[in-house]
Amino acid sequence: MLRGSSVKDRGAFSEYVVAYPETSIKYNKESFDQEPLPAGKTPSNNINSFESAASVTLGLGTAITALHHVLQIRPDKDQGKSILIWGGATATGIIAIQIAKRVYGMKVITTASSKHHAFLKSLGADLAFDYHDKKIINNLSQIDIPFAFDTVCTKQTWQSVYDSTAKSLEPVITNILFLKDSDLQLDNSRTVRITSSSVYLLMNGIEQGNVPHIGYTASPEMVKDFKEFWNNILPGFLSHLKHADLKVLGPGLESVNEALDLLRENKVSGEKLVFRFK
Repeated sequence: MLRGSSVKDRGAFSEYVVAYPETSIKYNKESFDQEPLPAGKTPSNNINSFESAASVTLGLGTAITALHHVLQIRPDKDQGKSILIWGGATATGIIAIQIAKRVYGMKVITTASSKHHAFLKSLGADLAFDYHDKKIINNLSQIDIPFAFDTVCTKQTWQSVYDSTAKSLEPVITNILFLKDSDLQLDNSRTVRITSSSVYLLMNGIEQGNVPHIGYTASPEMVKDFKEFWNNILPGFLSHLKHADLKVLGPGLESVNEALDLLRENKVSGEKLVFRFK
């Protein structure tokens, strides 16, 4: 797990990369298919190829930072409680659903287009709501939701997450793009702990824990919580993890532009774009 291009001496847009071991995952090479995946669609499955492994690391780090550090969820005290994951079909949402269910034993509520509901329920979602439904906030706000995680992160989805937790006494909500309480229309009669999270704070090296160009620094507590999950919990969970559907592009650096165009044109839904450099 490393940043694409903002650190001068290392980055992801190259044939060979220098990665930090603290945020890397060592897989059993014998369990991997060594041949490149063919161009086209590869359905969701366990991690069994270089492409599928490459598709999950950032989402894992993002979900772990939000759930284990910011929301401070633990299986011994939060099993059976509800969590709302807004954007269940995003790369982070797909992984967060699995962690919330399999690691923490929570009741998982998610939002996504209805075409993704069956898949998300197969991953562990107990309830899935279509975010196009005009009654979605009214329906969600009837449920006690002590934890909520916005993986889409627009001002609209952030407001929806806040409004959806209306029945909860003192919910904790978080997002991954530094949205704050100032981005919300607040109900002053409510007590809501409003937070944000970002695994990018660990992407220059977990011990350095900073992102110079945006001025944020990882706290010692963040480093501790991340290490606890990454080193002690993740190894036992990894064999159960399923990646998103993969859209495999042709090999070569020219696929960088194709991938970025697909993202800009909003043509990626419920899948990850992957390709080999050569």
